[in-house]
Amino acid sequence: MRSNESSPGEYPAWSAAGMALFFLYLESLKAMRASQWSGLLPSHWLGVGVAGLFYALLLWALVVGIRRGTSGLGLRVPGCALFVAGAVLWGLLSTHREETPTLDDGIVAVMLAGFSFALWLGNRTGRYSEAQLGGALIVLWLSGLAALHGAGQYFLFSPQRAREVTLYPALWLAPVGLGLATVLCWKARTSLLAGVAVVGVATPLLAVFALLYAPARDDGAQQPNMVFLISDTLRADYCSVYGGDVPTPRLEAMADSGTRFDRHYALSPWTLPSMTGLFSSQYPKSLTPDSDHGAWILQMNQYEVDYETPTLPMRLEEAGYRTGAFTANAFLPVVPGMMFGYQDRASAHPILLEDNGYFNQLPFLSAALRAWCPVLVDIRPHNTTHDLDHYARAFIRRHRDKPFFLWIHYIDPHAPYDPPEDLRRVTEGPWPFFHPYVGGEVWGIPILGKDFSVAQPDQDYVRSLYEGEVAYIDGFVGRIQDALTQAGIAEETLFCFTSDHGEELWDHGSWGHGQSLYDEMIRVPLIVAGPGIAPQVVSEPVSAIDLVPTLADLLGVTPANSWQGTSLGPVLRGDATVRPDRPVFSHGTSNKSTENPQHMVVVGDYKLIRVAGSNRVSLYDLATDPGETADVAAAHPEVVTRLTTLLDEWLASFPAYFDEAPAEFNREMEQGLEGMGYL
Repeated sequence: MRSNESSPGEYPAWSAAGMALFFLYLESLKAMRASQWSGLLPSHWLGVGVAGLFYALLLWALVVGIRRGTSGLGLRVPGCALFVAGAVLWGLLSTHREETPTLDDGIVAVMLAGFSFALWLGNRTGRYSEAQLGGALIVLWLSGLAALHGAGQYFLFSPQRAREVTLYPALWLAPVGLGLATVLCWKARTSLLAGVAVVGVATPLLAVFALLYAPARDDGAQQPNMVFLISDTLRADYCSVYGGDVPTPRLEAMADSGTRFDRHYALSPWTLPSMTGLFSSQYPKSLTPDSDHGAWILQMNQYEVDYETPTLPMRLEEAGYRTGAFTANAFLPVVPGMMFGYQDRASAHPILLEDNGYFNQLPFLSAALRAWCPVLVDIRPHNTTHDLDHYARAFIRRHRDKPFFLWIHYIDPHAPYDPPEDLRRVTEGPWPFFHPYVGGEVWGIPILGKDFSVAQPDQDYVRSLYEGEVAYIDGFVGRIQDALTQAGIAEETLFCFTSDHGEELWDHGSWGHGQSLYDEMIRVPLIVAGPGIAPQVVSEPVSAIDLVPTLADLLGVTPANSWQGTSLGPVLRGDATVRPDRPVFSHGTSNKSTENPQHMVVVGDYKLIRVAGSNRVSLYDLATDPGETADVAAAHPEVVTRLTTLLDEWLASFPAYFDEAPAEFNREMEQGLEGMGYL
């Protein structure tokens, strides 16, 4: 029987291409099983293509070299060269993995043995050539990649995604492989291979498309949707929509069509108490005065969303809404009660340094390049904004036929500051980005701690990076709006945009947040637009305590008795105004300050800040001194008395302080707090 194995000089590239696609499948499976996977950007597809070509050329060169070497020794063992070439490639990719052996090693060993046996069998029986086997391998792994990416999209929000993207594509590979084996046994007609290819690749993609791209609902048939978008650490005064220098055209357009609140105050100057208070519509507790830092850290670890009564998303689900929550703040997913009631949810972690370049979706190749050729790897903070944008647009596409409530919590412009180059006002600086956390010291970036400081000449560079982050987020607000338009539901979707707190950029001598109650820390945007919202600007102070009752009102949900806020719905509809004398309160609840935490009350243009457990107060006239540089308490004792009385009444109206009794740490939250620089 004539051998079908080609001579070394005639070795076809089909087998190498088929095996290269197998390695791409393995890379994609590894990437997709990771908790941070959210999909591929166009640049990632380019990286996948380049990697596939590289793998194919390397395998081809290895096989040719091995065959020439062995033929000179008089050895001809069909399939051995292919097995050895694949093993060499896997060895190169495995050099810098954290642990071995793994399930991946077993998969590679089985597949390489299967490829080699199939090549030997074809050579032995003469039923198919090596080129035909290579074509079948290409069809098989293209089908597998189609099924894998289809499963990744379909199970995007599943808590069992790692298992499901492993299992279901493997199940699809079985019938495709059986069909290919049958074709090869029938003397491998090219037309039959093409038919299997069409079925194998198109079927999973068409199935996912049919399942996820539902028709839009009939106009007026359902309740309105709601997109509740929170941009972490966004101070209002930097945005052009609030008179700042950073262009925010998409927020300006939203404000022009809806209601902009000029003086909206967060409940606290950092995320945990601010967000738990917002979603509970309950004022967060403050740290106990005159306690040591150990007790304060313990208390900071106890914030939670009240879930003894149904949360807003739970009430919305009962009303027929689909609910989704996508967050990029490290510890929000582990806060008790924070994610209760959301049917679709996902999170992304910002404090990770990783390859964000072309090979981001190829974890084995990326790890090898990072060690062998780091110039090809772009190590940057993980871009969670891309992750959440992909999650949100996928959620909108798949749920556009039913009413939904979608909460998106972008981490930007929170540090690390790493905006695109074209959004940087200052392009030259001492570091490529500002990452004041562990890992940043590699670039000489100061690390948060008691000795943290940034030299005066570098502070403007840091501010420019923050400005670029603000502009960056504005663009992604526009992408969500565009996704609603493309889905045909923009006219029936309410949009609420805000932030959990601001950021001090050395306005009062410090950087970061949590350490004070100045406006740069707690005055944040609030813009609401959509059907039924009056175009207007509200200049009176309002509080984030009112946000959940407002969202519930706009969506027709009955408020909970435990909510302390009052709906701003009548104001948004143009049926009422905000009382100009209504006080707005906020807590300082962080251990960053060396003294006791602070409390704040704003009435009209006056703002009073008092150190807890003392009579030390500061009073500012925001109308004449928006930068809060001049304490006018001595000049206005009657205002101090009036606002202090309001502050005392407020603190007496709810459990304002934590119980000093010790409690166990929420260890996951503790790790998040440490990673974000709070501990």
